[in-house]
Amino acid sequence: MTEPERTWRKRAPVPLDEDFVVSTWLMSYSRSREGYHAGAMPKSQARTAFWDAHRPVVELLARSADVEVICDDEDPNVVYAWACTSGDVVHGCIVKREYERADPEGAREMVRELLGERLDRACPYTYFPYDLQLLKLLPRDWYPAAAWLAQNYGDKLARKAA
Repeated sequence: MTEPERTWRKRAPVPLDEDFVVSTWLMSYSRSREGYHAGAMPKSQARTAFWDAHRPVVELLARSADVEVICDDEDPNVVYAWACTSGDVVHGCIVKREYERADPEGAREMVRELLGERLDRACPYTYFPYDLQLLKLLPRDWYPAAAWLAQNYGDKLARKAA
């Protein structure tokens, strides 16, 4: 049996990707347990406040950590998924909802392409990987590393807030 032809590829981000990465990251995080507990329901003031609180950190990571995207093979402006990492630290990994629903196995393959061996070992994460949980790819031995952000970006975030 032949495997279906892959219609996507991994590439480095381009400036136009940043808005997509930031908005999908904030949307996914607002759907997580943390967002739920903060009351970040769609079209609510709590969601706007939740996004506003996390946007500076997400933007900083999107600009300074390692980001890779999965795009359409024929039109690189069509982005299906992305991951943001710093070595073994996973900050975020998102697959577009409509693609995830249409082809869950293809979505899992994209995540595997983006995160590689990180899925096979204990790794810290800075933002809960909600999309990996939905795709049943969240490794049991991954663990939260909230202090990592303060240790590595605390000064930059403090300057940005001032």
